[in-house]
Amino acid sequence: MLFFCLIFSDQIFKSFVAKYLFNNGSKIILISNFLNLTYAENTGIAFSMLKNLNKYIIVFLVLFVIFLSILFIFKKSFNNNSKNAFIFILAGATSNLLDRLLKGFVIDYIELSLFPSIFNLADIYIILGVFYSFISLFF
Repeated sequence: MLFFCLIFSDQIFKSFVAKYLFNNGSKIILISNFLNLTYAENTGIAFSMLKNLNKYIIVFLVLFVIFLSILFIFKKSFNNNSKNAFIFILAGATSNLLDRLLKGFVIDYIELSLFPSIFNLADIYIILGVFYSFISLFF
């Protein structure tokens, strides 16, 4: 259930941003000089890395991450904390993969003045999942 809620929330935000900020670079200032909603089309992987990579290689890499996450979720030796971490990674990767397959790019929309790239909620899920998995593995 958590998996689907995470994907749904990211897709809702992407739909809102696509509807109201369709032009690449359009923005809504939420907190002046700190946080904006900005429409960006990302043809690369997380945080616009590997933009020039073949789209089929990117889809393969994302599917590989999803496959590994599924293996870890169903591995019996993992505790619930580790499984939840991988659910976050899997939801983020799946939501971005949906965009890539349906649109040919991923919609990014969160712009922080402290960070050079525009990103989305699915990217945050992946980061939280990786961070949470490291914590649960070491403690």
